[in-house]
Amino acid sequence: MHPGVLAVSGFMMVVALLAPREVEAADEDGFEFRGAIHGLDPADRKFPKWTDMLRRDAVQRADPVHARSLEDWRAFLATLADGDDRRKIEAVNAYVNAFRYKPDFESYEIVDVWQTPAEFFANAGGDCEDFAIAKFMSLRELGLPADRMRIVLLHDGSRRVIHAVLEYEREGHAVLLDNLHDAPVRWRDVPYYHPIFALNAANYWIFKRDYWREQIDPRRQWKSPPAEGRLRRPESEPPSDVTRR
Repeated sequence: MHPGVLAVSGFMMVVALLAPREVEAADEDGFEFRGAIHGLDPADRKFPKWTDMLRRDAVQRADPVHARSLEDWRAFLATLADGDDRRKIEAVNAYVNAFRYKPDFESYEIVDVWQTPAEFFANAGGDCEDFAIAKFMSLRELGLPADRMRIVLLHDGSRRVIHAVLEYEREGHAVLLDNLHDAPVRWRDVPYYHPIFALNAANYWIFKRDYWREQIDPRRQWKSPPAEGRLRRPESEPPSDVTRR
């Protein structure tokens, strides 16, 4: 089976098993999209790549070998210690986006790995969820509240691919930190993004099951996508058969 089918099929199985509700628009405050919210219990293994990454990260922070790959990152974060939240968000987005897009099979020769910050920086890049994770960890390290952030897995309707971003709720609305955009954007700026599920260290949210079933055909995931329009193209373009960025 094509590796793209494996990656997409894995997400379909997760969404189907979790039996989500329809997505709802949020109020003026809070996250942009609401869904069925659940407490995240690492023991139930619903999102093993996320919870395993969190466990590896805790171990690697105390490991001198892995700590060396975090030195430049920590030095960068130190320059933002006195900045306001907006400056931190914009600077973290730009800093992480400067790294190279690298599909997992280039670094690990397997389809899907969710990297810790130490792994991301040691590899000098990663794929879409690795960018989102590095930003989540960066902002958490800078003292921004983790409960105002979540990793969002979504369908990018403009390219018919699965994508991941970091969502941060700030000043009554949500902004997206995206490796395809140089600056944070709002959901209204990317109307072709359709959320599937989201998670942070404490909870996960499930959105509109029927959209996933009706609109995403895994057999088409590696065919030529529509023009990217105003999306920023990464410095290193992944092969055309990569299903996630």
